[in-house]
Amino acid sequence: MRIVFAAVAAFAILLAACGGGSSATPIPTVARTDVANLPAPAPSGAIAVTEYHLFPTVTLNNTLVTLPLTATVPSGYKTTWYTYTSGAWKALDPAPVVGGLQPAAQTVFAPVPENIIVFAEPQ
Repeated sequence: MRIVFAAVAAFAILLAACGGGSSATPIPTVARTDVANLPAPAPSGAIAVTEYHLFPTVTLNNTLVTLPLTATVPSGYKTTWYTYTSGAWKALDPAPVVGGLQPAAQTVFAPVPENIIVFAEPQ
């Protein structure tokens, strides 16, 4: 079974391929658009380039997560997925940017963290 999970604004879309067909079910998430209210300041030198998303407490494996960029990634910066856990930001994986006119960060998680954000950091 392949699961695709895309976060758009304050909602996430879950696409599960079942027996050759597919279905889409909206999964509500909590998106914090005000980066001033993150659980902690961004890592040194980093800037938030997506909203901060809190996901439902369900186990989703091999899940494609896509978050639209809300800020331009400065030249010379890299994008990285982060989660907030145990009182600190933890870097997860590089966050490849896809799309042209509507850029988004995208990667596969197994499992999906409880919360995620993409920070741009100097290389």
